Amino acid sequence: MVHAGRRLVALLFSLAAPLAAVAHEPPAAVVGVGLGATSVDLPDPNPGATDLGAGFLVRFDLGYSPRPWFEIAGEVGFGLFGESDSLNAVLVADSVAGISSRTHLQALAVARARWLRAESSWAPFVSAGAGVAGLSLAAPGGYGDRELDPAWTAGAGLEWYAHPRLMLRLEGAYLGQAAEVRTAHHATACLTLLVGIPRKTLAE
Repeated sequence: MVHAGRRLVALLFSLAAPLAAVAHEPPAAVVGVGLGATSVDLPDPNPGATDLGAGFLVRFDLGYSPRPWFEIAGEVGFGLFGESDSLNAVLVADSVAGISSRTHLQALAVARARWLRAESSWAPFVSAGAGVAGLSLAAPGGYGDRELDPAWTAGAGLEWYAHPRLMLRLEGAYLGQAAEVRTAHHATACLTLLVGIPRKTLAE
């Protein structure tokens, strides 16, 4: 009985060993999803409001690191701000069933430079990029409006390489948008979970 117990413990440790591996550099290619917050400096279409302000952020990332210290990535983010009261009023007046939504779209190409340190699974980084951003008002029946403007971003954060195939990224960034009336200044904060392919696997 004792021998069987020891064998079971040894088997569990052998299965857990790959999951316990600690990485000291990011995967070569990653895909991930992030959750966070965004502050948008655009006029709010709701009556009596000034600007959109703070909202919930969902972001999808795809990245490739030609060198461990450098990454090229694509990001698509959705800042969620709930319903549009003014558009809901139009739907009611036109007898259209459903509700509206206000979403700030962010689609960016971003480059990151990391400071990697030997024997450390943590790395700070800086980032910069450009793309498009804009407010989308959507509702059933083709109601709504969408406008995308040139946008640019700069930020910094910290990455944790929890496993050769797994990393966490905490990032804060400024986002500028060349809106029709004026330049808008936004901010984002996001925690992203990314999974990917280790560099050694691609090299084989």
